[in-house]
Amino acid sequence: MVKYTNEQRLQILKIYYRNSESVAATLRAITPIFGRNSHPSRQAVTSLVKKFESTYSLCDIAVPVRLQVGRSVENIAAVETSVANDPNQSIPRRSQKLGIAKTTLWRILRKDLTVHSCKIRLTQELKPMDHSKRRTFSDWALEKMQQDNPFHCKIIFSDEVNFWLNGLVNKQNMQY
Repeated sequence: MVKYTNEQRLQILKIYYRNSESVAATLRAITPIFGRNSHPSRQAVTSLVKKFESTYSLCDIAVPVRLQVGRSVENIAAVETSVANDPNQSIPRRSQKLGIAKTTLWRILRKDLTVHSCKIRLTQELKPMDHSKRRTFSDWALEKMQQDNPFHCKIIFSDEVNFWLNGLVNKQNMQY
């Protein structure tokens, strides 16, 4: 049903009761007022009349908004202190300890605290000689590219990384 103002609803009801409670006569009388393509349907008129006769009001009934019981201020504070005390604890263990559902805990971590769980990532420790080795390799590669023009097409880096044409780099277990 199209949203009508209270004045329009009152006008529809007056016409309905003036036409001896006939929906068809009401629709015929309403058409010149609302226009041929924007007048209310038969169902809209009958539902408006039923609502008026049951509630004695033209206003819409307020629909109660569902409260977010899980993501309360107390639960958010409890999760925040729990994460500060033990950041390495898993979500299932933390939910058991706090008595909060896993999905609620996950939502609190993501939406309210903006904490994202992460995987352990092994990184290679940089040694003092690594900088000079990288410099030596880049000089060697530059020299080879100047000697052999399609040299860069012959290099294969087996790092399990996919480089896409649009600039996306996709690596398994790549973290953000």
